[in-house]
Amino acid sequence: MKLITIILCLAIAVGCFMIARAIVSTHQNSKAKVMFTMMMLGFISLLLELALFEENIREWKVYVLSFSGPLSASIPIFFYLFFKSSVRLNSEFNKNDLKHLLLPLIYLALMLPYNVLDYQEKIEFLDNTNRSWLLSMTPMRFTRFGIIATIGVFYFQLIWRELHTKLNQKKTDVLREITKLKTALISMCVCISLVFVFFLIRLPGEFTWALSIVTIAMLILASIIYEHLPVLGHPWSQASTSKSYKEPIN
Repeated sequence: MKLITIILCLAIAVGCFMIARAIVSTHQNSKAKVMFTMMMLGFISLLLELALFEENIREWKVYVLSFSGPLSASIPIFFYLFFKSSVRLNSEFNKNDLKHLLLPLIYLALMLPYNVLDYQEKIEFLDNTNRSWLLSMTPMRFTRFGIIATIGVFYFQLIWRELHTKLNQKKTDVLREITKLKTALISMCVCISLVFVFFLIRLPGEFTWALSIVTIAMLILASIIYEHLPVLGHPWSQASTSKSYKEPIN
């Protein structure tokens, strides 16, 4: 087993741990925990796909693509919905949230032509460089590079705006604490920029380790951000007793 594969497996274990932590933690609301869990599943599925690629285990990879495609392409969306729910102390799902989730559903629908293929047909499809399907690009790595980079830029500017415009109603000490997260958010933006570069240069397969490192970095940064939001330090059991649920407790 390659060193990078071992590192990827360790990162997958970290992702699973963070999901378990989100389930039992009390410092985030239910909506934030659901969105964070979906984001972690996106990271885990992508890391698993990369590990299978590194070890050339095609028997599993052709099936992993069925769910790693939609989940990994939607990581920026899940991150935005998690961040917004956390800083606003808002656990309610609304119509505006649902419209953001349309992309994962559309991507999942576009994967149907690939998903209905049997194993051998999937292998032939992935090996064929002259694909005739209009939707044949959907399971491909470079398609997701473009999607993740494009929607990543869009959603991270929404996150940055959320940080600077929505938090001005919070108390000064909260603002002071949350500025510490700017480094992590900027680092996430750098990672998205690297994904965009990978898309432009059509990152060769032998440099998959670079994509693996960037993905692992984003998983770690997302975990750090989860631990520090909403940066109020109060358990949600206390917040739920207040009618002003969306405001921090003094």
